[in-house]
Amino acid sequence: SAPRARLVCARARARAPARGALAPLVGYLVPAPMVGGDAVVHDYDDEARKLFKQLNLPEDGSTRASSKYNDADAVWAHPETHATFYIGNISIAGNKADLVAKGIRNVVNCQDRSAENFFEDDPSFSYLRFPISYWQRDPAVRTEAGLLGYMRTYFDWVDSKLEKGENVMVHCLAGAHRAGTAGTAYVMYKTGMGAQAAVTAVRARRPFVDPIYDFKDLLQRLDVALQAERKPKGDSS
Repeated sequence: SAPRARLVCARARARAPARGALAPLVGYLVPAPMVGGDAVVHDYDDEARKLFKQLNLPEDGSTRASSKYNDADAVWAHPETHATFYIGNISIAGNKADLVAKGIRNVVNCQDRSAENFFEDDPSFSYLRFPISYWQRDPAVRTEAGLLGYMRTYFDWVDSKLEKGENVMVHCLAGAHRAGTAGTAYVMYKTGMGAQAAVTAVRARRPFVDPIYDFKDLLQRLDVALQAERKPKGDSS
């Protein structure tokens, strides 16, 4: 099982580690709405474009002209292999040179199923499709066990790479909503943080991460499910 991590300085941004200070993060980081029986799927690409406009960034989310916002940010590192887990945007996802410079060859694509995996023809790259905006369409997620099962494919895939010392990046268009939620979920899973503490910690690294709409519910329900899973057997408290 994955190493348990300790919560540090995640209660307030003022106490969170400075951006770029990855060392303190090694091994530890600081019911959904339904319509007519079908899950509501929001337009997260449109939300990403709104975010780019608010941040005065180009439409592809590129941050080359900005020192405040990065195309990818490290949010967790494996305590033994020191492999790094990143949240990123589509700009770096489509830039092989930038990916290689960060040692990223394992990519989780959180966009729609039709979104391009830019370098999947390169055998040195590995991809996992995880279109998280469709999470409510899986009937199994209505139970704690089912939700954990839904997330497990993603968690296990990332674990398998980091445990081998290979970096991983999860991305969407902006690296704020879909990938931001998936990245926060992974931090919850690895650290034992609750949903709000994990969001605070991740935002200390990538300030515009924003689990909006039903993603808030996803993280809250995942929080409950992970706590239940960690509870010792026979403990009914």
